[in-house]
Amino acid sequence: MEFSTDIISILDANFCFTYTSPAMHSVMGYDGQKLLGRNFFEFTHPDEKAQALHKIESVALQQKLFFSMLTLRHANGEWRSTETTIVNKLQQSGILGYVVNSRDITERKIAEDELHNAKEIYVSLFDNSPAPMFVWAFGSLKIIDCNEAALALYGYTKSEFLQLSIRDIRPEEDKPLIDKETVSIEAYGKTNRKVWRHQKKDGTIMFLDITGNIIKYNSIDAALVVLLNITDKIIAAQESTALNESLQVQAKNLEDSNQALEQFAYVASHDLQEPLRMVTGFLSQLNNKYNHVLDEKGKSYIHFAVDGAKRMREIINGLLNYSKVNKTEETPEAINLNKLVDEIKFLLAEEIKSKAAVITLDDLPSIMGYKTPLLQIFQNTIGNALKYANASLAPVVHVGVVNEQTQWVFSIADNGIGIPQEYLDHVFVIFKRLHTKEAYPGTGMGLAITKKIIEHLGGKIWVTSSLNVGTTFYFSIPK
Repeated sequence: MEFSTDIISILDANFCFTYTSPAMHSVMGYDGQKLLGRNFFEFTHPDEKAQALHKIESVALQQKLFFSMLTLRHANGEWRSTETTIVNKLQQSGILGYVVNSRDITERKIAEDELHNAKEIYVSLFDNSPAPMFVWAFGSLKIIDCNEAALALYGYTKSEFLQLSIRDIRPEEDKPLIDKETVSIEAYGKTNRKVWRHQKKDGTIMFLDITGNIIKYNSIDAALVVLLNITDKIIAAQESTALNESLQVQAKNLEDSNQALEQFAYVASHDLQEPLRMVTGFLSQLNNKYNHVLDEKGKSYIHFAVDGAKRMREIINGLLNYSKVNKTEETPEAINLNKLVDEIKFLLAEEIKSKAAVITLDDLPSIMGYKTPLLQIFQNTIGNALKYANASLAPVVHVGVVNEQTQWVFSIADNGIGIPQEYLDHVFVIFKRLHTKEAYPGTGMGLAITKKIIEHLGGKIWVTSSLNVGTTFYFSIPK
């Protein structure tokens, strides 16, 4: 605590107390009467006694003041900081004594020490911080201090950097903006944060996230700014934006292209149907009318032509179905997949019976969806399992399901001829056939259509297989 009352003491020529003011008790805790005759330097810190005596003796025969910061012992044993003035009383015969004026400044000294320590900590943090920092003055905008990290960031020496203003580190095209920015202390705000473009010594442009705080720097109104280089982040964001825009354009172009291709496939498939029907019709009439005059070679030619037209019609129908995968006029409904598979077994009943096939299934769920696409998926995969059965074994097909968190994963497993590993990636390619049409009839479009339907529903399809052991098709459908 701070006391305004000074302690007045009178000492004799040997520095012994002959008088103390009442403040001696209130400030230092001593009974003044009990101090009489005791030496003043008994109460002075041992580290300061010799130096204080030397200074007093050096001016002892002159009418001079001795002023010093002395540490005196309080009655409770504490050491208190004081401002002490000692003046000697002279007579012709020599020194008569001394008048001592002491003021307790312990609290002030503690505050000054704390302030000094805080300043040292601030300077240490400022100088050694890995974050670039500098100080600029309001009014002149001059840079008046900086740390090593700032010098490394901008590429200047300290003497060079302290010759600059904040105008000098802005790119040329940004300098007009400074006039529009209010940089007065009144408008700056206690804390100010912006992203600015700054320029290095070599001309490189940087994007900096800058946080500024108003401070007093050697009595100058100034701003301490802390810098974060976000150039890479800004460039990455700009590149990402450009990439997204490019991808959006590509996606739009692809969507337009797909729509055009689907429309073309639909129109072409539809328009080809009528000529094929005409070709087939006239060939049939030719066969009926002139069958008795045709030799075997002529009959075979007509047979091949009719068969080719029939396969062409199947391909056209397949293309038509492929082009219409993304189009449906149905509304979503709850579909019991157990009943759906029963319908497929009914549709494939003739083939199931002729091959003595067995179809088993797990307890399949009911899901929300469109019936026609789901019917195509299960019919194509189950029908594929029956088609590629092992000639020496009765086909066994199992429809399985796994309930995962976000999707259903179905499997169609068979004991058929299997698929060579090198052809597993080919089975979903449109028109890609692994066998001749004589061995296994078809257009090579069934699995391609199945894949497109499943992907349109948001799922995936894949296959595993072993030759002469069997094949399993897996496909997922989101819940």
